[in-house]
Amino acid sequence: MKHPGQLRTVARRVAGIALRQLPDVRTGISGHDDVVMLLKIFSELSGIPEAARTAAIRLYTRLDADFSSPSKDPIADARIIIDYVRAFLSTAAEGL
Repeated sequence: MKHPGQLRTVARRVAGIALRQLPDVRTGISGHDDVVMLLKIFSELSGIPEAARTAAIRLYTRLDADFSSPSKDPIADARIIIDYVRAFLSTAAEGL
């Protein structure tokens, strides 16, 4: 991977864009522009599937002393979060 830091940043941003689509009543996310904070809030919500929770944690966790990320595939982690948001919004729309 040529630019892993940039890839991680983009994955975080994309996940943040998806998370902002969730209803604030569910999440308390509105008003947060900090993507790391959005990921942290999301990971602490009750009822979030473990795969989405751990993907968020991997994306917001700081690099270790060797500058290694706990997210070995940040795009896949962002995709897990996007898929959760898509499924949640689809289910919510069916209830309207």
